[in-house]
Order: sequence, then structure tokens, then C-alpha cells
Amino acid sequence: MALGERRLFDHLSGAKRIPHVYGFGRVGVRPLSRAYEELVSRLSIDAIVLVDGGTDALMRGDELRC
Repeated sequence: MALGERRLFDHLSGAKRIPHVYGFGRVGVRPLSRAYEELVSRLSIDAIVLVDGGTDALMRGDELRC
């Protein structure tokens, strides 16, 4: 479990139910979509909440030139 997922699990562990945290590697759109479909089927759930805990989403890649 990566650090971000571990922190999320630890935070949610304070709830009354044990949280389920799933992580996926970089597999591409179609395999990831199938993985989500499999989770929905196995867990009989209505929704999936996606959390991006990384700071990479806040960067553009040209920070040295800014």
C-alpha cells in the first residue's frame, strides 16, 4: 500500500466500519475500467469514490521556467 493510500486507510479506520481501499497500477483506460466494473460487481455497490492524494495533479511540469 502506497503512503497516500495508507494515510487514507488510517484516517477512515476511525469510522465504525473497516474501510476498503483499492489501488491500481498504471494499466491504461480499458483495464482500469474493467477493474472498476469488477469491484462494482463483487461488492454490489452503487458508487465508487476516487481520491487522488498526490501532488502531481497540482504541477504542470515546467515549474523551473515559471
